[in-house]
Amino acid sequence: MNHLILDPATPNDMGDILIIERESFSSPWTYTMFLEEISNPLSRSLVARRRDLDAKALGYIFYQVVAFEMHILNLAVHPSFRSIGIGTALLTESLQRENKLGTARYAFLEVRENNEGAIRLYQKLGFKKLGLRKNYYREENINAVIMGRPIA
Repeated sequence: MNHLILDPATPNDMGDILIIERESFSSPWTYTMFLEEISNPLSRSLVARRRDLDAKALGYIFYQVVAFEMHILNLAVHPSFRSIGIGTALLTESLQRENKLGTARYAFLEVRENNEGAIRLYQKLGFKKLGLRKNYYREENINAVIMGRPIA
C-alpha cells in the first residue's frame, strides 16, 4: 500500500484514534491510556494515514519492547477501511523496524478467541498460537489466544 503514510502517534492523532478505538472495542482504551503509551520510553506506535484522505488516521498500532520482546498492546483499523491491508502494513512495518533496530527477538500478543479476522491476519504474518488465557476479557467473558513469532 504505497499510498499509506506510517508515522509515530502524537497527541494530535488522539481524536482519530479514539474514534477508531471506540468503534473497534467493547472496552476501549481511554485518552489517558493512549497518552501514557505515547510518553512511555518503552512504548512505540505507528499511525496509518492515506495521502488522499487529508492525512486522517485510519489505523494504529501500539506496542512495547521489553527484554528483547515486542508486546503488541493495541492494533485497530477504522471499520470503513478494514480488509484492504492497513493492519498488515502497520504490523509488518513495526516488526521490520524492531528487526532493523535489533531491540526485539520475539513478538507476542493476545487476541480475543472469537476475533477470527485478527487471528487470520496474525497467522498470515507468521504468528502461531501459543496458549490461551481463560476469561482474559472479563467484561465479555471471552478467552484470549496468546500468539507469537520470531521477529527476524
